[in-house]
Order: sequence, then C-alpha cells, then structure tokens
Amino acid sequence: MTYNYNVKKQIIMQTTKERTHVADLIESADNIAIVCNAKGSDAVSAGIAFAHYIKQEMHKSPDLIYLGEFNDINSDLFDLYPISKDFQPKVLKVTLDYSGTNIEKVNYEKLENSKLVLEIKPVSRDFDMDRIDYNMEGIEYDLIITIGAQSLNQLKPIYAENKAEFDNAVIINIDNSDKNESYGKINIVDPSVDSISELMFKNFAAWNYTPKGKAAQSLLISFS
Repeated sequence: MTYNYNVKKQIIMQTTKERTHVADLIESADNIAIVCNAKGSDAVSAGIAFAHYIKQEMHKSPDLIYLGEFNDINSDLFDLYPISKDFQPKVLKVTLDYSGTNIEKVNYEKLENSKLVLEIKPVSRDFDMDRIDYNMEGIEYDLIITIGAQSLNQLKPIYAENKAEFDNAVIINIDNSDKNESYGKINIVDPSVDSISELMFKNFAAWNYTPKGKAAQSLLISFS
C-alpha cells in the first residue's frame, strides 16, 4: 500500500510540475504558434483544443497552422478556430532619408525574373547610398507548439523556411509516436494512446482542466 501511494504521489507531483511549466511558458510568451503536422483531423482537433485552452486559461490567442491539405480536415473544425497554412507574413520596409533632396516621384516595376525595382527621382549624382535602410517587421514567435511531428524536419516546408525562428523559440512537442525525437523543451509524448486528441484529453484531465465550448467540440469531432 505504501509503494502504491508513493507512486501515485510521484505521478501527481510530476503532472503538477508539467502543468506549471507549460503555463509559465505560455504566460511568458508574446507570440504563440501551434503547428499541426499533416495528420488530418486528429492533429487539428488537438491543436484547436489546445488553442482554446490557452485562450480560456491564459487569455492569449495563438496562431494555428496546419501543414496538410485542408480537404483532409473535417469541415466542422473550420468553424471552431482560424486555421492557416503558414506563419503570418512579415513586411519589408525600405526607408529613405530624402532630406535636402528634390524627390518628386516614386515608381515601381515588377520584372519578369521576380524582381521589384523602385525608381526614385530626381536624386543628385552624389546621393549617399547610406541614407537607404531596410528592415523586416512582423510577428516573431517565441513559443511554438508542435502537434504530431516526430521531428522538426517533418514540419517541412515551414521549418525549412523559418529555421532561425524555430531555433530561437521555445518548443513544446506533443505527439503519440514511439519514434518521437523529444526535440522540445517540454515533450508531451505518449505512444500508448491511439490518437493525439486522446493524448490532449488525457493531459487536460491530469491538469484539472475540463474542456468546454469549442475545445470540447473539437475533441468530440476527433473521437466521432
């Protein structure tokens, strides 16, 4: 009896620690992305449920990305949370210090080789090119939650195109594969469950969170 009590106590302590750690990461994040691997409705249902958990418990709205074909998803899921195919695009801003010039016109031209030409005139022959600057603006995700990916390389092309952002972000890895590489800061991986949605529901129960509203609807769609 003592052994069983200690095991149960250890499991409760571990679950509480995991829930606190996940909550702390979410609370400290400015921008959150949930990236669902191409595993159909199961991955998306789990992702939507987790997104609503974050909204309800931490009052933040993560971006939800699905890397598979939208036709593979139960159409009812689109009514439960916005689903995208990629990270939010960024904006390239070009700044020109035109003080002391007589600039009157700015034109642009798209060339056949996918190049964009800006034509600014008139400028003097000795115009200082150091007066031209550029920068990228937009969301930088500092917390990325992956759903159903054994490795980051499975998340192509989004991982290949945003590798630096993945490298700089904290990653929570959620999966039910025994081949998962445990690449996250937190790895919620359990090969004993049949689906990722079941894993999500199991963890919600351990965290004393009862899915409600659209979070519950999302999981029910997966189980039906």
